[in-house]
Amino acid sequence: MPVLNLTVSRDDISPAQGGAGLNCALSRAAARGEDKAPIVLLLHGYRYSPLRGPSDPHASLYATAPCAQSLPKRKGSWPMALGFRDADCDPGLCLPVGWDARGRFAEAFGAADDVGAHVARLITRLHRQFPKRPIQIMAHSLGARVALSALERLAGPMVRRVILLAPADLATHAETVLSRPGAQGVEVLQISPTENWLFDRLLEQALRGHPEAGTALGRRPPEAERWVSLSLGTDAELANLAALGHAVAPRNHRVCHWSAYLRDGAMDLYSALLTDRGPRALRELAPPRSRLAPSA
Repeated sequence: MPVLNLTVSRDDISPAQGGAGLNCALSRAAARGEDKAPIVLLLHGYRYSPLRGPSDPHASLYATAPCAQSLPKRKGSWPMALGFRDADCDPGLCLPVGWDARGRFAEAFGAADDVGAHVARLITRLHRQFPKRPIQIMAHSLGARVALSALERLAGPMVRRVILLAPADLATHAETVLSRPGAQGVEVLQISPTENWLFDRLLEQALRGHPEAGTALGRRPPEAERWVSLSLGTDAELANLAALGHAVAPRNHRVCHWSAYLRDGAMDLYSALLTDRGPRALRELAPPRSRLAPSA
């Protein structure tokens, strides 16, 4: 199976199941796929931790068959939903990364920066070990802070595409990241559903005393050519996606932090984008004059 679960500890990243070292495990997993197939990193958000049994993402969000079949929908398997089911239908190499995102939110928010440093080193290692394979990232909630912190630390462009689902980060951080070498050339798709806007407000309140305190990324995405923001809340956006062959269901909750990946059709869209079966440029996903709600 082209999935290798990884865990970030205080000192390093290692295979979640133990055994072989990271380099050896990566080589074995990558050997099962094509040498130009993408490598997809997955980053979960707040309240998950591979160090605490009941909240272990490797047993829920990152689980693979057969145990994933019995999971409730909200905890359904990301790898399986993205198409990483078996070696006979291999869209690439999937690397679900687990990290300790428990405790007070402000503490987990700070820990995300340290985890981002580990992920940056992992990306650098992957880029050197598999130079022909594009590296892609999908992150939800506080995992977006990890993903952007990793881009911020890269010495050069090593990541092709990033998908941020209901990102729990600040607009100023994203703007800073865009000026760094690691963000040059990367395409970012930000999904900030209308039903997540309450959580954006809660993020701002939770970080009121933080040095970066300010507007949530979900309410003020960067204005950049390679940064595309969708709310999935307008008929124009959904119609444009459908015209491109990606039918995503309209919202069915007024408030929901997980709809960015729970909506019918959403994970099929992300799978196509992460495995290079979607539009050649993310800009095609946004209809003319598409925008998020006003930040005021």
